[in-house]
Amino acid sequence: MPIYTYKCKECDKIFDFLMITKIEKPICIKCGSDKLERQITSFGVNTNTSKSSSSCTPKST
Repeated sequence: MPIYTYKCKECDKIFDFLMITKIEKPICIKCGSDKLERQITSFGVNTNTSKSSSSCTPKST
């Protein structure tokens, strides 16, 4: 489920919205307006391929 960042055109509040269904329409969490602008955001990706980061289990000794 994607998380989108919106900015309200009425009160300038910036907030994140978890899109559960495509039918769902976000509204401002501060003023309740539906006049929103979706913001472009960046995301991080871990490209480290070392064995120490590839497992969640501790190494046995």
